[in-house]
Amino acid sequence: MVNYERQKGVCPACEKNYAIGEMEADHIIPWSKGGKTTIENCQMLCRLDNRTKSGK
Repeated sequence: MVNYERQKGVCPACEKNYAIGEMEADHIIPWSKGGKTTIENCQMLCRLDNRTKSGK
């Protein structure tokens, strides 16, 4: 919820506004590359952008 509020409901990938239920949590630096689960390394992406990203 913190990241959603910080981002004002905007997906940083497509820059469109979404309701919280239309977004998913994402690691900026993926777990597979050593990313940690911290507020600084997490963001909210819309479902499409999050599912397209897949560890990139």
